[in-house]
Amino acid sequence: MLYQRLAVLLLAVPALGLAMATADELDPARVAYVEDFCQGLPLVRGDLASADAGTHARANPHFEIQGRVEDAYTGITLPDKEPDGSIHFGTVGALDDIAVIRPHRSVQAGEVTAWNTTAWPVEKNLSWECLLRNGSASWNIKSVFAGLKTSADPAPDQDGVYFRWDHQASRDRWLAVESAGGTTTTTELTSHPAGIFTRFEEMHLKIETYYEAQMGAWRARFYIDGQLLHTSGPLTATAELVPFVGIKQVAMSNGEWLFVRGLALARDF
Repeated sequence: MLYQRLAVLLLAVPALGLAMATADELDPARVAYVEDFCQGLPLVRGDLASADAGTHARANPHFEIQGRVEDAYTGITLPDKEPDGSIHFGTVGALDDIAVIRPHRSVQAGEVTAWNTTAWPVEKNLSWECLLRNGSASWNIKSVFAGLKTSADPAPDQDGVYFRWDHQASRDRWLAVESAGGTTTTTELTSHPAGIFTRFEEMHLKIETYYEAQMGAWRARFYIDGQLLHTSGPLTATAELVPFVGIKQVAMSNGEWLFVRGLALARDF
């Protein structure tokens, strides 16, 4: 899959925030970015411009973490690195706490990431991947969402395609959420084993053109661990999407956790 192929042979260009494959993997018709969080942790947006050298050094230049309050750790448990190379992040435990990893929006000189400045419209045949694992035992009081949308919230947007896991709504199964022009459809992925994903699962969204009655239509295919589980209806071709991975508290607890091990996103030139 995309992350596995590119993570083996990377040519990093830190100033632009690019991670591209070496010559035998390069596709002149595609651009692909990979993030494995080796350059720091996703901190709140303002930490990248912090005058404190230690804080600035810890901040990932390509991804930030966002909570209920902009540029504050309200409701967020600070991300940290794991021995296996993944990172964990989560909520503090209050109802409606939210923690979301997204491309960095900093406009500080020299700190603008291509993850954010590159446009990601549906019509460019997007391919998104992420490796996720549940991180807390109280799995029935959180909502997890990961994929391509326009806002940092598990609720549907005007346009988007993403995976959502919610104990009460999905009965311990992943859901495929697709939105086009304000119309949202949610499909339970019953072909995938039920459970609370205690091991890393490879989530993959692949948007491609399908020709129907001589007119192009973009649809998203939802894969988990390489298995095709769902194909969406037609999507809005011009909708520009953003990669998100997030967790939202839906009941009080001691805090909820999520582990992430790499993100990848590609598009046509």
